[in-house]
Amino acid sequence: MNSHPGSLSTNNEDRICVITNLNKSILKDTQISFFSIYDGKNGVAKAEYFRDHFHNVLIKDKDFHRDLETSIKRSILLM
Repeated sequence: MNSHPGSLSTNNEDRICVITNLNKSILKDTQISFFSIYDGKNGVAKAEYFRDHFHNVLIKDKDFHRDLETSIKRSILLM
């Protein structure tokens, strides 16, 4: 991972989330991995909130296994 804070800040406020078995499947072939980066340029609180909660909202969406794009859009609106 490469991160450059730019000229305005010396702290990186981005947050990442890595979950290697999001759906908690015991079968390796059906496990779903989740990787995300949240931009904290407008403050770290929102990035941390999304890091801690977005994946939980996403996996509960009714179309998560059928239509991921729709699930992502709907989950963002719920946040």
